[in-house]
Amino acid sequence: MIASQGWASQILPTALVIAASPASYLAVLTLLTTERPLVNAWAFSAGWFTAVLGIFVLTYAFTSPAPPQTASSANALLSGVVGVLALIGAVIVWRRQRASTGEPKQPKWLTRMERIKPIAAFGLGFLLPTYGLIPSPAIHLNHMDLSTTTVVVATLTFALVATIGAILPAVLYGASQAMRERMHGLRDRAVANQMKIVAALLVAVGLTLLVSAVTTALSLGSMSK
Repeated sequence: MIASQGWASQILPTALVIAASPASYLAVLTLLTTERPLVNAWAFSAGWFTAVLGIFVLTYAFTSPAPPQTASSANALLSGVVGVLALIGAVIVWRRQRASTGEPKQPKWLTRMERIKPIAAFGLGFLLPTYGLIPSPAIHLNHMDLSTTTVVVATLTFALVATIGAILPAVLYGASQAMRERMHGLRDRAVANQMKIVAALLVAVGLTLLVSAVTTALSLGSMSK
């Protein structure tokens, strides 16, 4: 039963890390200042979603599920390890931010997109997700005792949440004329604070995964008595 519960807490923290990648929101904020803002932004989001969904589905399809008790133990251990690594990553990112001097540098790829076409924007979105973070939650999901419908819902939810960083700026841009006028300044602030944003999210995800690991471990311990 443990393996069939809590799929959201097991896989969505990683989706949030992918969503918070500066590559997603900085790219979209830049695309929203190009000649075809909304088309390019949604094409980028579609490429990002497609890449995340494709890698997740392939990983799920080509891994074998473990027995429920073994899967729960493995998931608890993996969640704990990834949680600790996330907290270590947050410390490293924060220390780099504190050690940096002068004005933050804008990534070079951001300056090359003023006249980008929608197809190229899709390709850029397809290439930029952090591929290495996607297999682990797919393996987690495969180890759970879930129905086919739940697996489909969980997979689509993961890919959608992982794309929020790209989708949200496009939605705000389309909904408000005032937001359109603020995109340049918003992008500049995001560039200036990108390291702080990543560090804060890593802390949140790390703590969430550690709590999930401890809760699962305690549940397994009570079942074995």
